Amino acid sequence: MINKHIDINKYKTHFELDRRTRVGHFFEDNIAENLHDTLKTKTPYNLNYVIDNEFKSESESDMKKKNQAELSSMTQTVLDQASKGIGFIYQGYANNPQNKALSLTNESLKPLHAAFDFLNTDACLNVIKEITGDKEIYSAECQFTRFLPGHFLTRHQDEVDSRNRKYAFVISLTKDWHTDWGGLLQFYFEDGTPKEPYNQVFNAMSLFDIKHIHSVTYIAPFAKRPRLSLTGWFLGK
Repeated sequence: MINKHIDINKYKTHFELDRRTRVGHFFEDNIAENLHDTLKTKTPYNLNYVIDNEFKSESESDMKKKNQAELSSMTQTVLDQASKGIGFIYQGYANNPQNKALSLTNESLKPLHAAFDFLNTDACLNVIKEITGDKEIYSAECQFTRFLPGHFLTRHQDEVDSRNRKYAFVISLTKDWHTDWGGLLQFYFEDGTPKEPYNQVFNAMSLFDIKHIHSVTYIAPFAKRPRLSLTGWFLGK
């Protein structure tokens, strides 16, 4: 599943400079293409967002039960929080037992779970260990995401006291993305000054230490396609 021609030494050297790098052509081409096609139209996403510091994840059927006043109130609250640098809104497909059970009867979802499983194999974890120089990595947490116009992820770090997260990753599965559409993986200095962002490059894995402050910039209303990715964290002791 992984591209066997990845130049590990090249990315290891780059990672050492700033504890981040972007690994090009991460998956074999046919795997990346299959994931892209599945994520565009065949995936039952939940809408993920935060209200008053409480994580919400609602299915399409859940959202259809809301009336217009409820939807408007939810959207306004999410935007009000974002104006203070808090929160996010995007669609996600989680690696959880419910979706795993769904994939057993829905053939189109099997490639997604094959990718989830692969990220926890030695073949993948050993590559990440080599690039980061961290031999204590033992597993990955992951989800697929789809960002549509109006979606965003505000500035934050991925450190969580109850988890063993060490490195975050974003594998872009978006084709022909225009930078003016937003959706940049934007990094920041401590004072909020932006540093070099990573734009959307199909089948490239952005890999970085969780201490990096970062965001996903606002998706513009004129974006012509969704921002698709496989994202998560590698865990270590």
